[in-house]
Amino acid sequence: MPLFDKIIIRKINGKDYFVKVIFTNNINTYFKIQDNIFELRVRKDLFETKQVLDFLDSSILLSLNKIEKPKLDIIEEERYFYYFGKKINYIFEKEQRQIYFKIDEKIVRLNCINEDKIKGTIWNFLLPKLEKILTDLVWKYNEKMEIHLKEIKIKINIKKVAWGTNFIKKKLITFARSLAFFSPEIINYVVVHEMCHFFHPNHSKKFWEMVQRFCPNYKELKNNLNNNKFSL
Repeated sequence: MPLFDKIIIRKINGKDYFVKVIFTNNINTYFKIQDNIFELRVRKDLFETKQVLDFLDSSILLSLNKIEKPKLDIIEEERYFYYFGKKINYIFEKEQRQIYFKIDEKIVRLNCINEDKIKGTIWNFLLPKLEKILTDLVWKYNEKMEIHLKEIKIKINIKKVAWGTNFIKKKLITFARSLAFFSPEIINYVVVHEMCHFFHPNHSKKFWEMVQRFCPNYKELKNNLNNNKFSL
């Protein structure tokens, strides 16, 4: 018995992907990825139908997004992190107890007592810069959208279920600290999104129309945000 019945090539976003096809008598069609190999199990008489091929293409695309989606983290194993959309490689010098990296041709040195403190040290570097960007944008749109609030509190925390949350009655907006990995354009979209909630608490049609008015390419930015594509 062969391990597969057919090898086919599917083109997704201009790239070719090999798929191992196994014919079965099962009424259901199954797709899986194992050891980075795509596998389709399907009845032979259904194999080349549009429904099955559409299912295959969408399954490949979904799997690629899961495989290629960068981590929202400082990657210690490979010594890098993202700084507002730019990939930054760093070096940790044990003897000097310092982290070194370059941003815009400028060498940055951070004191760090040991390797266990690397993440915390880099976060301490990132968060004040993120807070400044968020604060400037919030007050920019407070004026531009004619919200005219005299006080808007901003809080940055470790959010895993939302990029931002607007507590309208409290005049408080919380943001995910992982926004520090994303480009200013993407951060701008998140701020616009949250500021629009002062007018439309829910994600209604009018809400998205307002978002688009202040951020015309929000769909592209939103897609990049949700797929951890840190820049355009």
